[in-house]
Amino acid sequence: MRYWLICAVVLIGAILLLGSLGVSDSPPDAVTRWWELIEPAADQYKVDPVLIAAIMMQESGGNPNAQSRAGANGLMQVLGGPFDPQPNVALGVHILAGHLQTFKDLRPALAAYNAGPGLLDEEVSRNPAYRYAGVRGAARRANAPIARYDAYAGFLPAETQRYVPAVLAYYERFKRYLPR
Repeated sequence: MRYWLICAVVLIGAILLLGSLGVSDSPPDAVTRWWELIEPAADQYKVDPVLIAAIMMQESGGNPNAQSRAGANGLMQVLGGPFDPQPNVALGVHILAGHLQTFKDLRPALAAYNAGPGLLDEEVSRNPAYRYAGVRGAARRANAPIARYDAYAGFLPAETQRYVPAVLAYYERFKRYLPR
């Protein structure tokens, strides 16, 4: 009983401390400052702007100069993409829209944005080294259809396994604050 009381006191203290530090559920200014780039790209490609903000938060935290070890650049972390915010957001949303159209489901589309879509079956014979790469490769390895994300998610890279739920969490959080 004493253990639970101590845990409760520590938890309440942490909640109060976080509240006093100004930690909020709302999207940070580092992301919302790019809303004037997010909305037109969202409109052009028919993608939820809140989803774009969630991806931007996970990818770069709103830092236009972000660069990954893999060579992904800018706000949307586009491989080899421009650092200039406007074309970077437009290109990132274009890529995302393609994945949403291809995979018809948010989780595989997000996984493809992070790990790549992978090869179509007819392309594997020409590039056997990439047989198990990306979303299609993970599904192939699990012998599961793309529509059964949970069946192959464990075959995706660890980074992607963390990425998809992180973006979805930002998305759910930001939906309460950003216009759609």
